[in-house]
Amino acid sequence: MYKKENNMKIFILFILLCLSMLQADTILLENKKPIQNVVITRETFTQIRYYYEKIGPNSPQTIDRLKTAVIGIDRSEIPMEYQVAEQYYENGSLQEALKSYQREAQQRKWTHQHCLYKIGLCYLEMGNYREANKEFNKLKKSIPDSVYKADIEMNLGICAMNMNRSAQAIRYFNNAIKLYNTIHSWNQVEEASFQLAQSYELSKNYNEAIKIYTNISKNKKLDKDFLQKIVLKLGSCYIKNNNFQDAKKIFIQLLQNQTGEDKETLSVIYVNLGNCYLQEEKIEDALLCFLRVITIYTPTQIDGKEAYNQAIKCFNLLKNENPLYGRRAIELRLEMEQKYP
Repeated sequence: MYKKENNMKIFILFILLCLSMLQADTILLENKKPIQNVVITRETFTQIRYYYEKIGPNSPQTIDRLKTAVIGIDRSEIPMEYQVAEQYYENGSLQEALKSYQREAQQRKWTHQHCLYKIGLCYLEMGNYREANKEFNKLKKSIPDSVYKADIEMNLGICAMNMNRSAQAIRYFNNAIKLYNTIHSWNQVEEASFQLAQSYELSKNYNEAIKIYTNISKNKKLDKDFLQKIVLKLGSCYIKNNNFQDAKKIFIQLLQNQTGEDKETLSVIYVNLGNCYLQEEKIEDALLCFLRVITIYTPTQIDGKEAYNQAIKCFNLLKNENPLYGRRAIELRLEMEQKYP
């Protein structure tokens, strides 16, 4: 009898200890105080239902996410398998994360939709766009009002773009922009707009791409690196659209804003600026741009090969003025073949 009572006391103490360790959920709001000490009972794209821990479930509350911007949720009770999966994901161990998310998803806890979404993300980040597309569509159909509703459209667009389905990608990104607008997720609106512009660019609708890149670049609140990325894409589109004058203005402006530290970005700028000069038949100016990339900066393989090829072209165009230029073109060709076999 004593042993039974003792075991019961230990059990009760264990339960009390567990309860004492639990903390209530917290809902983080944009430009407002967080809602603390609550228990979330339902989380969808349009609303969050919860009750205050002290009052209890008989007094439910609701947040309309279409009117109030929710920027995050801190959960008190997170299953161990989900925590393990998250750790694997954060560390970049995507295969292990995938297995853990799949196991947790089968248990049908509140983590279910989060696991399904993360399974899609794992496939996406591994470059398996077909599987990612399948998983995001599965979540879209099984939970139409998922908290990830806008993100699903965004990621379906990325999958479609990487599978060369530009028309589908454009539709998905337009859907994502509308949904992000409804929940006041302005940063995501800009990101989805950027992806939309890239889709138009891939489908060779450069006028539409230029229009969107230009609109995004007018946002003064954009992160500096993201803005530079947008402007580089805008200049590239002008070149593809045979508007070399506007392209040249953009790349000269970008050069003036550079500190000289980002050698890869400088390579991109000089390759594009060189191409603008080449179209204007300013061969020597173009050649100087390409030689800068080859000798000073750190280009990607694509930009490096283009710089070599265009420099060779410039030397060949100038060889009538100086026979040494023809020899230099041959030397550069051999150098390129060694560097980029």
